Amino acid sequence: MITLPLVAFFALHSFFRPPRVVFCDVGQGDAILIIQGTTQLLIDTGPDRSIETCLYQQMPFFDRTIEIVIISHPDLDHKGGLEHLARYFQIDTLFFNGEPDQEWSMQTLLQIQSLATLADGDRINIADWEIDCLWPPDENTQPRIWDFREKKQIPDIKTRRTPTLLSDTNANSIVIRLKIDAFSALFSGDLPEKYEKRLVDEKKLSQVTLLKAGHHGSKTSTSTPFLEELRPTHIVFSVGKRNSYHHPHQEILDKVIKKQIQIWRTDKQGTITFNLRSKSEVAIHTSRP
Repeated sequence: MITLPLVAFFALHSFFRPPRVVFCDVGQGDAILIIQGTTQLLIDTGPDRSIETCLYQQMPFFDRTIEIVIISHPDLDHKGGLEHLARYFQIDTLFFNGEPDQEWSMQTLLQIQSLATLADGDRINIADWEIDCLWPPDENTQPRIWDFREKKQIPDIKTRRTPTLLSDTNANSIVIRLKIDAFSALFSGDLPEKYEKRLVDEKKLSQVTLLKAGHHGSKTSTSTPFLEELRPTHIVFSVGKRNSYHHPHQEILDKVIKKQIQIWRTDKQGTITFNLRSKSEVAIHTSRP
C-alpha cells in the first residue's frame, strides 16, 4: 500500500529534479523530451505509440499534461505517435512548420488546446529554457516570442506565420536550438545538407553541447561544415535496431569519430538521458549499458 508520505516524497522529488533532455527509444524515429519538474516540451513523437512508454517513465505519475509539442515535419517517424499521445495526455500547445498536408485526425486536433506555426526568429521561453527556431525561413511575417513563464499564453491562430515552404518535406524541418544555462543543444529534424549550408552561410549557428544527428545519421545530413560550426561534445543518433535504411551511415560515423565527438545511439543504448546537474555539469544515463 502506498502511503501519503511516500506519495508526497515522490511528488517533491519530481519538482526538484534538475532539467534533463531525454532521447526516447522509439525505434526508427525521433522523440526528444525536455523536462524539468512538471514542465515538458516534446520535439516529435516517434512513429507510433511507443513514445507513451518513455513518457510514463520520465514524467511525474500525477502529471499528464505536456505543455508544448513541436512536430518538426510531417513524416510518420516524427509525428506518428501524436494521435496516440493526445488520447492519454493533455497537450496545451502544438507547434508545426505550416505544411498544409498534416494528416492529423480531427479527434486529435480537438484534444489540443492551441495550434501555431514556428519559423526562423521565433523564440519560446518556458521554465528556465530558451528555445530558438532557426528554420524554416519566413520573409512575410515578423518573428514572435512565446512566453510561457509568467502566464499561460495561447497562440492566436489568426496570427500564424507563413514559412516559405519547399517541395521537399525534409527541407521544411523545424530546426530548434535549446539553451539551459551553459548547456545547449541543436535539433534539426531531417534537414538536408543543402539547407544546413544555408544556416552556416547565414551565421545562424554557434557551438553546442549536444547535437541530434540530422535525418537519423543519413549521409544526406550532418555535413562537415555543419559539424565544424557547431563543434558539439556529444551527438545522438535516434535510430531503430537493424533498420532498413542502414542508419546511421558509416561515412557519417567516420566523420564524427574523426572529430572526436562522443557518439550515442538509441539502437544500441536505448533511451538516452542528459541530466543537467549544474550549470556546467552533464551526467548521461542510458537504459541499456
